[in-house]
Amino acid sequence: YQQLRIGKVRDMVIGVPKEVKDHESRVGVTPGGVHALVAAGHTVLVEHNAGELSALTDDEYQAAGAEIVGSAHDVWRLAEMVVKVKEPVEKEYRHFREGLVLFTYLHLAPDAAQTADLVASGATCIAYETVTSASGGLPLLTAFAASLGAPFWFDILGRIINIRNAGKAPNEKDPTASASTKAPTSLNATPHTPGAAPV
Repeated sequence: YQQLRIGKVRDMVIGVPKEVKDHESRVGVTPGGVHALVAAGHTVLVEHNAGELSALTDDEYQAAGAEIVGSAHDVWRLAEMVVKVKEPVEKEYRHFREGLVLFTYLHLAPDAAQTADLVASGATCIAYETVTSASGGLPLLTAFAASLGAPFWFDILGRIINIRNAGKAPNEKDPTASASTKAPTSLNATPHTPGAAPV
């Protein structure tokens, strides 16, 4: 993973909330993906038990370098980029804001309400189903994408980070950033305490 070309113009805070859509057991980033992002200098905030239904534990995420955060609210609030699997549900709309990058499936055509809220929020939203290859294909809609593994997915994520950071000097403070890259406790997050229920 250390060889992946993930953006280094400026480190980012990347959030991985637990999926809340009914019957969705996947998670936006695996521990392997966290390792790649952290190795590239980024901070990854993972909601407590985000990977539980995929048999991925908080301990695995922490071992990969993630910070475990006690609530979805803090993941969305502190992250500059949120990586999900499914389109946001209505109770997540309140988290949309200017300066946020959202990377997930969106399926906007049949969902006018979500589309209107995303546009009004000023967030930058990149739908997996609209990512186009150099040949004009839609690689993330094919079953083949799954077989390409983490290097394929994180090359795409790296390109997004590079686009997001385009034109910024390495140490330039981003006026739209909601957090620094320090541990979540220094960002007023609510860290998860073993044995305690998430906030």
